[in-house]
Amino acid sequence: MVHSKAWNITLRSISKRKSYVTRIGFTLVELLVVIAIIGVLVALLLPAVQAAREAARRSQCTNNMKQLGLALQNYHSALGEFPEMSSAMDPIWKHGPTWTALIFPYFEAGNAYVNLDFKDDTFWLESGGALSHNIRALSNFVPGILHCPSSALPRSYPQETAEGSVEFAETCYVGISGAAYVRVDENDPSLNVYHPKTDPSPQENHGPVSAGGMLGIQHNVKISECTDGTSNTIMVGEESDYTQALTEAVVSYQVVEGPGQIDLRSSNRHSAFTGNSHHFEPNGPKSMRFKGFNGCASKNCARCYNMTTVLYPINSKVWDPQTMGYLGCNKPIRSAHPGGAMALFADGHVSLLQDATDLQTFSNLANRDDGNILSGL
Repeated sequence: MVHSKAWNITLRSISKRKSYVTRIGFTLVELLVVIAIIGVLVALLLPAVQAAREAARRSQCTNNMKQLGLALQNYHSALGEFPEMSSAMDPIWKHGPTWTALIFPYFEAGNAYVNLDFKDDTFWLESGGALSHNIRALSNFVPGILHCPSSALPRSYPQETAEGSVEFAETCYVGISGAAYVRVDENDPSLNVYHPKTDPSPQENHGPVSAGGMLGIQHNVKISECTDGTSNTIMVGEESDYTQALTEAVVSYQVVEGPGQIDLRSSNRHSAFTGNSHHFEPNGPKSMRFKGFNGCASKNCARCYNMTTVLYPINSKVWDPQTMGYLGCNKPIRSAHPGGAMALFADGHVSLLQDATDLQTFSNLANRDDGNILSGL
């Protein structure tokens, strides 16, 4: 009898333990509720996380442009003037170096700078162009300072050269040569007034070219020439986003990265360091339209590389083959950041120019001497 009682007590104890084990689990309904709550929390937190990441990327982009601004200021301090948009070469058909290459010593790229030949060699780095030393100095040299961290555009492109296939850096930051207009009439474009230093129609399908900005063409601009004030004049803008093509046709030398998307940066995939050939000055004896000695015999030689003249509002992202094509001189300032595009001012500060900025205001900011002084940006 004692054994029977003990056995019953043992069974009840085991039953209680089993019951206890059962009670510590989750039912399917409880599990689904927990998953739903976690999903709601993730949905609430994800935008905040993405916003924080974008803020960090935008801060890094701002820092990149400030470093470029500091290098430009140091260049001016050392030489008494800002660099040209790109330097002329001899003979004139050679592509000169861009302003970016000229400021190498001022943003810790001096090792590349000392190995470059600025006198006898060309900065056309592809096959049939530059000699070995310029290719070797710039191949696979991709400074992080030239790339916006929010941009999905390639940091470099491969090119076939005398040294074989190598990568050359691209840039998300373009020099601004000025604006086409000093007066913009939004309702009647025929009333727009060109800047005195603008060549309205240098070559077929090129668009207007201005020399009214801080990075000059055939001219090194001094701070004293910026009569609108350095804090009111921009010199570098972003080209960190794709452009949408309205047609399926691929522009010569352009690459379609996705449906309708074109990398339409002003470098035209020829590197961040390749400047203009047949170096020109708007409306002068060496202008694009001049067909004589030192001028352009055809539209192919008038190449606006790594420079732009403001003609479109900020973040215009629809391709216009008349001005934005392979040799076009008016690639729009556009950004991967939401709400606007970053711009470097001549005094070294960087601001986000909002999408709502009208073309008149944007043009005034790009010109150094139009008398339309803006502030608070």
